[in-house]
Amino acid sequence: YHFHEPVGVADLANDLGLSESRTLHLKIGESYDRDALTDSLTALGYLRCEQVDAPGQFSVRGAIMDIFTPQNPLPVRIEFWGDEIDSMAWFEPETQRRTDIMDEAAIIPAVEALPDAAVLAERIRQTAKGLRGKHAAELKEQLSGDAEKLESGVSLLNIDLYFPLIYPEQATIFDYFKGGVALCETGALTDALQGLQSRYNEDVKLMLEDGKICRQLAGYY
Repeated sequence: YHFHEPVGVADLANDLGLSESRTLHLKIGESYDRDALTDSLTALGYLRCEQVDAPGQFSVRGAIMDIFTPQNPLPVRIEFWGDEIDSMAWFEPETQRRTDIMDEAAIIPAVEALPDAAVLAERIRQTAKGLRGKHAAELKEQLSGDAEKLESGVSLLNIDLYFPLIYPEQATIFDYFKGGVALCETGALTDALQGLQSRYNEDVKLMLEDGKICRQLAGYY
């Protein structure tokens, strides 16, 4: 793998082990309970719709299931014979025409975070209890409110704020590569990373001063 641009190199990613364990692997000739598969896609953050036209969507029409995963430029069309996968192929959403056929497909989560709501709510409450300082009261109210939403089954729009609590073991893009990684133009990459770190430090400083985040969540992006 070769990196020519610094974009994304410094970004934190989901824990590698968790991401792999939540990936669905579908193969031609294998049998799957289609109702259970539909439930699994929903649990992975996919939105069911009439026709897929964007990543994170899936549709079911009779024996045909279309899934548009975030990591691929085209959705995959899966045709079943009973519960067995009979064929799989990429297809163009606009024309519905198939392109390349495939023998297997990896369906990764459609969203960045798939926390256990009860576990995350408890971690948020524990974080809130330990808050001290100038903005502690406001932050405790915010965190307690988010914990209550999770316990009520409501999804958080600011879920990325709690990444340090969801993924205690953070990963980077390099953890997802098997084999060697070559970095091109390392001088420019180093300068870019130093600039990113400087902006990150300044952003965190301002958010801490304004009471928008607490120190326990300062590594959320």
